[in-house]
Amino acid sequence: MTIAAARILSVLGALERRFALTDLEKEERAIVYFIVDRLAAGHDVRLADVAGSGICTRPSAYRHVRNLEAKDVILLHGDGRLTITLAPRLARFDKAFQTAIRKLAP
Repeated sequence: MTIAAARILSVLGALERRFALTDLEKEERAIVYFIVDRLAAGHDVRLADVAGSGICTRPSAYRHVRNLEAKDVILLHGDGRLTITLAPRLARFDKAFQTAIRKLAP
Protein backbone atom coordinates (compact mmCIF):
# COMPACT_ATOMS: atom_id res chain seq x y z
CA MET A 1 0.00 0.00 0.00
CA THR A 2 1.34 3.43 -0.88
CA ILE A 3 1.71 6.21 1.65
CA ALA A 4 -1.03 8.20 -0.11
CA ALA A 5 -3.45 5.27 0.08
CA ALA A 6 -2.63 4.76 3.75
CA ARG A 7 -3.31 8.45 4.45
CA ILE A 8 -6.66 8.27 2.66
CA LEU A 9 -7.68 5.18 4.62
CA SER A 10 -6.57 6.83 7.85
CA VAL A 11 -8.62 9.96 7.16
CA LEU A 12 -11.69 7.95 6.12
CA GLY A 13 -11.38 5.81 9.25
CA ALA A 14 -11.19 8.91 11.45
CA LEU A 15 -14.30 10.36 9.76
CA GLU A 16 -16.17 7.08 10.18
CA ARG A 17 -15.33 6.99 13.90
CA ARG A 18 -16.24 10.67 14.37
CA PHE A 19 -19.66 10.21 12.76
CA ALA A 20 -20.32 6.70 14.19
CA LEU A 21 -20.22 4.90 10.85
CA THR A 22 -17.87 2.12 11.87
CA ASP A 23 -20.63 -0.48 12.19
CA LEU A 24 -21.64 -0.19 8.51
CA GLU A 25 -21.10 -3.05 6.09
CA LYS A 26 -18.53 -2.54 3.33
CA GLU A 27 -21.20 -1.92 0.69
CA GLU A 28 -23.14 0.43 2.98
CA ARG A 29 -20.00 2.46 3.55
CA ALA A 30 -19.39 2.62 -0.22
CA ILE A 31 -22.99 3.76 -0.75
CA VAL A 32 -22.61 6.53 1.84
CA TYR A 33 -19.47 7.80 0.07
CA PHE A 34 -21.26 7.58 -3.29
CA ILE A 35 -24.17 9.64 -1.91
CA VAL A 36 -21.83 12.22 -0.35
CA ASP A 37 -19.90 12.56 -3.60
CA ARG A 38 -23.06 12.99 -5.70
CA LEU A 39 -24.56 15.52 -3.28
CA ALA A 40 -21.28 17.49 -3.21
CA ALA A 41 -21.39 17.64 -7.01
CA GLY A 42 -24.87 19.18 -6.78
CA HIS A 43 -26.80 16.15 -8.01
CA ASP A 44 -29.96 14.67 -6.56
CA VAL A 45 -29.43 11.09 -5.48
CA ARG A 46 -32.14 8.55 -6.14
CA LEU A 47 -32.44 4.90 -5.25
CA ALA A 48 -32.02 4.10 -8.95
CA ASP A 49 -28.66 5.93 -8.95
CA VAL A 50 -27.42 3.79 -6.08
CA ALA A 51 -28.73 0.62 -7.73
CA GLY A 52 -27.01 1.54 -10.99
CA SER A 53 -23.72 2.58 -9.38
CA GLY A 54 -22.19 -0.90 -9.57
CA ILE A 55 -21.42 -0.96 -5.85
CA CYS A 56 -23.62 -4.01 -5.44
CA THR A 57 -26.53 -5.76 -7.13
CA ARG A 58 -29.86 -3.94 -7.45
CA PRO A 59 -31.63 -6.02 -4.79
CA SER A 60 -28.68 -5.54 -2.42
CA ALA A 61 -28.67 -1.80 -3.10
CA TYR A 62 -32.31 -1.58 -2.04
CA ARG A 63 -31.58 -3.60 1.12
CA HIS A 64 -28.50 -1.51 1.99
CA VAL A 65 -30.36 1.77 1.44
CA ARG A 66 -33.14 0.59 3.75
CA ASN A 67 -30.54 -0.48 6.34
CA LEU A 68 -28.86 2.94 6.11
CA GLU A 69 -32.23 4.58 6.66
CA ALA A 70 -32.88 2.36 9.70
CA LYS A 71 -29.42 3.25 11.09
CA ASP A 72 -30.23 6.99 10.77
CA VAL A 73 -27.54 7.59 8.17
CA ILE A 74 -29.77 8.68 5.29
CA LEU A 75 -33.33 9.88 4.74
CA LEU A 76 -35.59 8.75 1.91
CA HIS A 77 -38.02 11.25 0.40
CA GLY A 78 -40.91 10.69 -1.99
CA ASP A 79 -42.90 7.72 -3.12
CA GLY A 80 -42.12 6.72 -6.70
CA ARG A 81 -38.59 7.92 -7.37
CA LEU A 82 -37.04 7.96 -3.92
CA THR A 83 -34.62 10.83 -3.33
CA ILE A 84 -31.86 10.28 -0.78
CA THR A 85 -30.30 12.84 1.55
CA LEU A 86 -27.98 12.50 4.51
CA ALA A 87 -29.59 12.31 7.94
CA PRO A 88 -29.34 15.48 10.06
CA ARG A 89 -26.77 13.87 12.36
CA LEU A 90 -24.43 13.72 9.34
CA ALA A 91 -24.93 17.33 8.30
CA ARG A 92 -21.24 18.12 8.80
CA PHE A 93 -19.97 14.84 7.35
CA ASP A 94 -20.21 16.07 3.76
CA LYS A 95 -18.08 19.14 4.48
CA ALA A 96 -15.57 17.18 6.57
CA PHE A 97 -15.27 14.52 3.86
CA GLN A 98 -14.77 17.04 1.05
CA THR A 99 -12.24 19.05 3.10
CA ALA A 100 -10.26 15.90 3.90
CA ILE A 101 -10.22 14.80 0.26
CA ARG A 102 -9.07 18.26 -0.91
CA LYS A 103 -6.24 18.24 1.62
CA LEU A 104 -5.11 14.81 0.42
CA ALA A 105 -5.22 15.73 -3.27
CA PRO A 106 -1.80 16.33 -4.83
